[in-house]
Amino acid sequence: MAAIQAPHFTDEEAARKYLEVIRWPNGSVCPKCGSVEKPYTTEKPGVYRCSDKDCRSDFTVRARTARVDLRAVFNLRKTVRVG
Repeated sequence: MAAIQAPHFTDEEAARKYLEVIRWPNGSVCPKCGSVEKPYTTEKPGVYRCSDKDCRSDFTVRARTARVDLRAVFNLRKTVRVG
């Protein structure tokens, strides 16, 4: 199977889930406060809300990455493919 045909390149959702497993192998971590408590899911796919009562920040797998500011240029599939 060619690398470009790998399952994590099939669509945005698959690419996001792939990046989440790589970045957070033991569960997500809030990039603002560092909380490892299970975050809340929001109505937006891939957007989480920190469960720490003093933080409650929204974040995604791209938070505090080199690619976060390039989202207008690269979609998640391209980020996975390039990164």
